Amino acid sequence: MAYSRPARMRMGLCCCLLLAGCSSPMQRYGGHDPAMAYVPVARAGISDARAPFRALFCAVLAGSSPASRQPCDFWLRRLDDELPAPASVLLQAEKGPHQGPRPFDLLIVSGVFSECLPRVRAFADAVGRFRQLGYAVDYVPVKGRASAIFNADIIYTTVNALRSSQKNRKFVVLAYSKGAIDTLTALERHPELAADIAAVISFAGAVNGSPLADQYRGLYERLFAAIPDQACPVTDGGEIADLTREYRLNWLVSHPVPRQPALFSIVATPTPDRVSRVLLPMHAALSRIDPRNDGQILHFDALLPGATLLGYVNADHFAIALPFVQHMPLLAHTLIDMNDFPRGPLAEAAVLYVEETLLPPAKSPANGQ
Repeated sequence: MAYSRPARMRMGLCCCLLLAGCSSPMQRYGGHDPAMAYVPVARAGISDARAPFRALFCAVLAGSSPASRQPCDFWLRRLDDELPAPASVLLQAEKGPHQGPRPFDLLIVSGVFSECLPRVRAFADAVGRFRQLGYAVDYVPVKGRASAIFNADIIYTTVNALRSSQKNRKFVVLAYSKGAIDTLTALERHPELAADIAAVISFAGAVNGSPLADQYRGLYERLFAAIPDQACPVTDGGEIADLTREYRLNWLVSHPVPRQPALFSIVATPTPDRVSRVLLPMHAALSRIDPRNDGQILHFDALLPGATLLGYVNADHFAIALPFVQHMPLLAHTLIDMNDFPRGPLAEAAVLYVEETLLPPAKSPANGQ
């Protein structure tokens, strides 16, 4: 039986509220977890680009329309170890993006349950600006209730189809939440994709999974996994299992992250007053491990191995990518009440930074030459 859209909404909200109401302790690490080391970013093989990215993001934010009501440093958090940006970087950022043909096309890979709320697409409020700047933008039609392997093959098929229609083009992937897992899996299963994908930008990526998935997987599979829904169909049933830390950490041990394409991470670490009501209980639960979490993912679990760290944003797991405030205002005024965030400028700055990093200076459209 297919459920109506209001029924799906109620079902989704009940699921969120049920999970939020569980107050049992976070799951302890089990006997199947790999050996781990908790070290600073500078010692983890991750490049730190927070200072230059801040300069670029602040410049893009200052020129955005409508202008942000908050200063740049409110949205992009500054940790004590972030170095100041060199003067040359500040000058470069002030030049702004060049209007003209772009060297890359953009692919957006959404997260778990993305089909269940079709009106709220990841970075939907950035797509118009991207097209205005000359980018081709496509959404990869990943399934919201599918394993990473299932969606990896969809990513592969989508890239192949676009390659056939857009000759000699390379792609930058904007991967949100589980979309980062699906993209990594696609690169592992289909290594030839590295010839077509120039870079992957992870936004609040569930790279190492989440303790919430370990804790609530059994409950989800008993009560919700088999519920039919035409708009958000059941596939192979691996959507939550793939998000467990036990599975993700062991997957990363046995599947080293490829050297190509270039990888970039943006992490959501909201201050407590920037967490939406529906995420507050889960934020509190994860805070027993570390208060720097977005209500779904711990900050250190959102870093792609070997990536370039662009920054820590003052947004929860929904606000960093999903425009509820534009497309579902009732939810944005009740349960998802901290959804106002400059998603467009953030995504734009990330893509421009990737271009500046990957292209020779004389050819980089972001430097105005």
